[in-house]
Amino acid sequence: MTVPVPDQLEYSSDANGVTRDFHYPKRFLQKDEIVVVLRNGDNIDTPQYLNQHYSIAGSSWQNGGMVSFYDAPPSGFKVVRSRQTQAKQTVDLENKQRNDAKAVELQLDRLTMAIQDRDIRISTIRDDLLRERFERIAADLLERSQRIAADALERNERIAGDRHLQSQIDAIFFKLNQFDALIARAEAAANSSEAAAQTAQDLVEAAVSGSIGFQPGLAYDFGWTSDTSTYFDRDFGDIS
Repeated sequence: MTVPVPDQLEYSSDANGVTRDFHYPKRFLQKDEIVVVLRNGDNIDTPQYLNQHYSIAGSSWQNGGMVSFYDAPPSGFKVVRSRQTQAKQTVDLENKQRNDAKAVELQLDRLTMAIQDRDIRISTIRDDLLRERFERIAADLLERSQRIAADALERNERIAGDRHLQSQIDAIFFKLNQFDALIARAEAAANSSEAAAQTAQDLVEAAVSGSIGFQPGLAYDFGWTSDTSTYFDRDFGDIS
């Protein structure tokens, strides 16, 4: 019997807590060459064992057979079935002896199926390695982009902080400049006040000393002067 090239050798079905029978649609030669696991949402497999968790019917059937659980697998799991044909020799060929064609063909079928099973597993391992590599590259790129973004954010925050500090420094310098101008204005006002006070003091001293000197030929409320003598120099007598 010829062995066709399989499109797939692993089958997965959702468990629902009720269904116990799961078909395996490819030919297999021995019951123990079907591997059954329960796979959870995190892709963690829990092995199931023949005659402990399930039984198998249909060994060597062209269209495969049926995996029947004693207890229905619970919801949330996937029932994964795959074939792992053993690469073993089941017939001895002897020179000049008639060899049974069916036995020879079965041996060839076994070897062919074993090669197919290994090719599938190798392909699966290769795909897993490639996926792991891509995931690692993607994780590295994500980490790098996050690091670059964090560095850019830190740089922008540092620049913003420097600008804020510079604005504070500029405000301090502006206030210092204003302070210097206010000090200069205060000093000028103080000098002006001092000069005015000195002038007033000079006038008071001049008036007290009688040398203020009214201008001659001018009329005043207290009379008329005809010379440079002052009002304070006159003797108006005593008040009786």
